[in-house]
Amino acid sequence: MVVVVVLAAGGGAVAIVASKGGAPARSNTTVRTSAGNEAATNATATTSQRPLVSIRAAEAVLQDYAAAYSAESPARLAALLAPMLVRTNGNHPPENRGAALATYEGQFRELKHPIYRLAKISVTPEPGAALASARYTITSQNGTVQSPITFHLVLAGGRLEIDKIAIPPGP
Repeated sequence: MVVVVVLAAGGGAVAIVASKGGAPARSNTTVRTSAGNEAATNATATTSQRPLVSIRAAEAVLQDYAAAYSAESPARLAALLAPMLVRTNGNHPPENRGAALATYEGQFRELKHPIYRLAKISVTPEPGAALASARYTITSQNGTVQSPITFHLVLAGGRLEIDKIAIPPGP
């Protein structure tokens, strides 16, 4: 016997699948990103384990993040960030979601038509979450800046949200 539970909220759905006796069962599910893109997840679940987030789903959220930054849209960024976001940048004090959004707004006032790109994206799926590392590049009237960056994403309400962003201190 296979039990399927579908949770729907925030425009997406997640299926949690378990077979009789709690043995792992496989399922393909779809997560809708804030931009309306759909990304499949491959779920391995038991009654005590959350779905395994796919690389494709995490990459879709990260590309939405880059597009929102390039569009200079605090509202689109906010839609991707978890309520309990923690953003760290070098040696600066950690920022919560509100402070991070204020930082982005300040950057948008200073930069003209920034182009934000993520390269060398590497995603490690976790049950109900994913850890991603990349190299970001921002090109603007001031030239180009780049740095390594890491993201942690969590599955909440049927969609992936970014709950941690970390930029290491520069040289």
